[in-house]
Amino acid sequence: MTIGASPERVFHLPGLDPADSEYSSGWYEGVTAAGLRFRSPRLTVSGAARVADHVRAAALEARRERSLAQVVRALSGAAGRLVDYASDADGGAVRTLADELGWPEPLARETLLEMGRVWTEEALWDVLRSELADPDVLDGFRPAGVGRQRRAAGPPLLLQVMAGNVPGVAVTGVIRALLCRSGVLVKLPEAEPGLVVLFARFLAEVDSALASCVAAAWWPADRDGPTWDEWTARAGTVVVYGGEKAVAGVRDRVRGHQQVLAYGPKLGVAVLLSGVDSGPAASALARDVCAYEQMGCVSPRLVLVRGSVEPFAHALGAALAEETHRIPPPPPRADEAVAIRALRAEIEFRGYDDGGSLVIGSPEDLSWTVLIDDRPVLEFDSLPRVVRLSGFESIRQLREILRPLDGRIQAIGYAGAQDRLPSLAEAAVDLGVCRMAPLGRMAWPPADWRHDGSFQLLPLLEWTEWEGGETGAGARGRAD
Repeated sequence: MTIGASPERVFHLPGLDPADSEYSSGWYEGVTAAGLRFRSPRLTVSGAARVADHVRAAALEARRERSLAQVVRALSGAAGRLVDYASDADGGAVRTLADELGWPEPLARETLLEMGRVWTEEALWDVLRSELADPDVLDGFRPAGVGRQRRAAGPPLLLQVMAGNVPGVAVTGVIRALLCRSGVLVKLPEAEPGLVVLFARFLAEVDSALASCVAAAWWPADRDGPTWDEWTARAGTVVVYGGEKAVAGVRDRVRGHQQVLAYGPKLGVAVLLSGVDSGPAASALARDVCAYEQMGCVSPRLVLVRGSVEPFAHALGAALAEETHRIPPPPPRADEAVAIRALRAEIEFRGYDDGGSLVIGSPEDLSWTVLIDDRPVLEFDSLPRVVRLSGFESIRQLREILRPLDGRIQAIGYAGAQDRLPSLAEAAVDLGVCRMAPLGRMAWPPADWRHDGSFQLLPLLEWTEWEGGETGAGARGRAD
């Protein structure tokens, strides 16, 4: 794992020398998803406070000295370095991600290339224009009716607590905060902490003042200590990504006046309507299954097939075998291997009893598994490249099958009868599904999608109304 100047030290703390004993009392040691050890500073009270105050001051200065266009250009430039093959020559993003997660480099590269589509300058402007009728409100006061003006900005400091199940999400979170003209303090994900640090390093090369608006460190979840205390004391909003336990833990530990934006566990469901062409649909679904190794909130863990399930299951098995040959997965961890074998055995034994269950799996190893299960299992636990298939006969029945997941389905992927899509879309609305997309596009939402059914930037923004002001549109004041 090559991150910055030291392969084992993972942090970005502007305005601080972690070697100074006044600000750091040693190191926390973490372990990535692939078992690589890394270290992050154990900040003292004064160290954590100094970093937060530095980032806050840098963010307020950037609001005065950087236009929104300059911010967008700098962010897209730094993010572009993450997906630039040439930047990997000295240990860039692909190698960092592959080392931390234990992924083959082709899988890491493809993931970063797809994530990078939402980090381009054009994509960032798409998000801004989609959510703000006039993005210039982030630059200065804008007309908002007769004798009124309005300006928007995020709080001077945001705290983001990141999960590590989907590579790149932490970078997207930082980009959102900086677009809102906030400074951002990041608790790094233990599974893959290096990408945000690398992004901050690239941002410093593009615009050092903006890079000073970001701080990132890691500490064990059960040892919050001074960093958590000082950072939460100064943050206007806390954003948390993670499972139900992680989200609940953060809510319990913030102050009553603070806003908490939580992105909790969700999953994807694929729906095969009648008249589907099994071959192309299976190939498209296989790409969705293999993306993120089934760890994403859009990953299709359950597939519902209208009519006979087994023919499509065999087509999906062949497609997963082909996709696995194209981009091999990392070997499953020991606990994952045990769980996959146990699940295969459970479904096989059930098939002896009811004849409706079947296992189709890679014969040589555990690289992919297709399960036909006549009892749809609705759960959030996921295993790499493991997918369950069940049948349904009507949209009405599909609604009933998915009702226990009301409000927790991030995406429905679909293929098949076009005339049934309006009914499926209405069912998605009733079930609180955030997004519908054709198979093959589940894993890669557009830049301006409604994450968890909400806007990306608006929940972070605070608005200032100016009534009777004489200042011209777009004016920005300077501190005396």
